[in-house]
Amino acid sequence: MKVLENIVRVALVVALVAAAVFFLGRLVVGFVGGQPPLLGMNASTERGGCPGTPNCVSSYATTPEHAIDPIECAAPSETAIAVFADAIDTLPDVDRRNETAWVVYSRVFRFPDDVTIQTSQRGIEVYSASRLGAGDLGVNRRRVELLRDVIADDPRCG
Repeated sequence: MKVLENIVRVALVVALVAAAVFFLGRLVVGFVGGQPPLLGMNASTERGGCPGTPNCVSSYATTPEHAIDPIECAAPSETAIAVFADAIDTLPDVDRRNETAWVVYSRVFRFPDDVTIQTSQRGIEVYSASRLGAGDLGVNRRRVELLRDVIADDPRCG
């Protein structure tokens, strides 16, 4: 009987700790999750608008940890933006801010990542960055590559 009581106590403590971590994560995002004021896509900087930390990719960046190729799409600008919007809308937990900007939230703690695009002669220029933390474990790069694959299959980009 004592063993069962100990198991129940441990399970209760684990559940309480998990709930506290989840709550604190959500609380922190609520307080500091605003869009960074000086970040965003910037063709005139070496990092393409990314901070000095490896939690961002930009098709304008020239630094290896931040650089990513633009997404190929030979469609006119309005169509390319619509194609990108359709592709990013296939992801879970996406909030569109305007015609060319989205916030994508992580599943568990809902940490916000900013995704911004603009079109150019190279295709769809893309910027994807985590608002919180110094690293992102490659999440932003994988997201852009996933979107690249979805867009490559869209006949509108021909």
